[in-house]
Amino acid sequence: MPPNLYFIGTVNLDETTYSFSPKVLDRAFVVEFWEVDLEKYSTESGENSIKEEEINDLKRSILSDLSRNGVFLGYTMEDVKSSIQLLKEKALYEDLKCLNSEILKPFDLHFGYRVVNEIALFFKNAEESKNKGIISFRDDKEILDYAVLMKILPKFHGNRGKLETPLCRMLAWAVDPKNWRDVIKEIAEKDGGIKNELRKILPGGPDELYSEITKDRGSVKYERTAEKIVRMLYQLYTTGFTSFL
Repeated sequence: MPPNLYFIGTVNLDETTYSFSPKVLDRAFVVEFWEVDLEKYSTESGENSIKEEEINDLKRSILSDLSRNGVFLGYTMEDVKSSIQLLKEKALYEDLKCLNSEILKPFDLHFGYRVVNEIALFFKNAEESKNKGIISFRDDKEILDYAVLMKILPKFHGNRGKLETPLCRMLAWAVDPKNWRDVIKEIAEKDGGIKNELRKILPGGPDELYSEITKDRGSVKYERTAEKIVRMLYQLYTTGFTSFL
């Protein structure tokens, strides 16, 4: 396959759809489309505030970004090494190591070198695209947040006995990777923890559960990952089974 070939696919999931195998997920980034904002939605014509010239400039920037000066997807090990080094310089590589070795490995849910390489390349490419004005991120940790959300969480699917503890630990990691052991005591062990909160606010749904868990914490380092984990835990406690999609 030539390096200028990109694979992008969509799938609608229901009870007739099989889950993707881990070897497929290892080679893909899963983007979930479920957020709906009716406030911003409009079907009326003529409300697009972006000028055609700006749209064409953006198209040219995206095409240039995807082509990478004719290299396309032809990454070398030097590209991988420089991407991992960038993560280290941004002080984010330690978070990734903690997630793999301390959070996931005890449950045989840890990831391999391929996933690390692709997360690092995603981070570097996303930062370059941000610098070109193609996309915006609040900060560097938001890029890693998206990478973990799209690359690691999709492999989680199973019953409560299998996933309850690792998901709670990963939630603690997403809140504060450096102090996750202290966080897990608060959200999952103290006074019944997350299970007790769930019983109290079951009708409120996962958004209310997330607010209850994080209200006294000030900030959550990896917000989107944490929000998704709470949704998965909510499903786990209400149905006994959970999955990313």
